[in-house]
Parts: sequence; C-alpha cells; structure tokens
Amino acid sequence: KSFRLTTHASDDEESKTSKLERILAPFRKAGAKFKQRPGTYLIIPFIAALVGWVTNYLAVQMIFYPIKYVGLDLFRKEEVPLGLIG
Repeated sequence: KSFRLTTHASDDEESKTSKLERILAPFRKAGAKFKQRPGTYLIIPFIAALVGWVTNYLAVQMIFYPIKYVGLDLFRKEEVPLGLIG
C-alpha cells in the first residue's frame, strides 16, 4: 500500500493557530491569575528585597564584628579580629 500525504492551505492555517494557542495558553492562564490577586504578586519583589537586605546585613556583621574568634591561629595579630583562616 502507498499513502499520499497532502496538506491543504486550510490545514496549514489551522495547525499554525492551534500551535500558537498551545504556546500562549500558559501565559493567558498566568495573566488571569495575576488579575485575580495583583497585590499578592506585586509584593513578592519587596519581600524578596527585604529578606536579601537582612541576610546581607547579617553576613557583613558576622564577618567584620564576630562575637568570638573561631579559626586557625597560624598568623594572627591581636588587634585584627580575624586570622588567616577564620
């Protein structure tokens, strides 16, 4: 048996539209969710910025103002809060 595969102009247009619909469907769904509760999605960057700022501040405080020295005393001056590794 031999099969002859042909396409018609209407088939091409229909497949292009269905491909486009499949690609755009998740974006439309996300847009609908955003429209339901925009405040929730708009506050996310501000919460992330606050958490980032707090963790960075805490890290800098821990590096430059340690409560107690913990490290190897290979080469350490008393006036320097950190040693070679610590």
